[in-house]
Amino acid sequence: MTTAPGWYPDPTEPQAPVADTSAPIAIRMPMTTTSWCLFGGAALAALGSLLPWEQDTTPYGTHVTAGPTSVPGAAAMLLGLLAAVVWIAWPTRTGNLTKARRVGLTVVIAVLTFFVFAKFAALGNAQSGANVDSNSGTDLFGTGATMTYGAGLGLYIYAAGNVALWVGAARAWRARRNQPA
Repeated sequence: MTTAPGWYPDPTEPQAPVADTSAPIAIRMPMTTTSWCLFGGAALAALGSLLPWEQDTTPYGTHVTAGPTSVPGAAAMLLGLLAAVVWIAWPTRTGNLTKARRVGLTVVIAVLTFFVFAKFAALGNAQSGANVDSNSGTDLFGTGATMTYGAGLGLYIYAAGNVALWVGAARAWRARRNQPA
């Protein structure tokens, strides 16, 4: 019997045991609770960025939806900021963040959260003044029908992702006691 050409281990040398590759990925690549919050929050917010943030009902009963994908570049900007969160938070997989990364993470999450508050405020302002003439209190066309404005599922999912991001950021700041500046 002949052996194919190539490199083979020396049979006289002791061999290291081969690690079990059938283990689940969570065991092979351990992640901290902080990283689960940050990466899960980023994934949830990314999903919400692609879904409608607003669902309006016209006076004729039809529904109109709008979201970051309706505005050129808005979804790309949000996804870019979420990618920045993942990049900044990457060391949390196995340890803590430096002070500079904690500050950067907090700033990026604050910018992402601004969009949640801004959209809810815009929806509230639109609903309170929807097609109503300020002098007579009726709609501008005299039909008595007005538009209703409401938050879409995407905005709620995006907001939930932001909550998870803030939990992860708080955990990162709390862990700073064990990390030098």
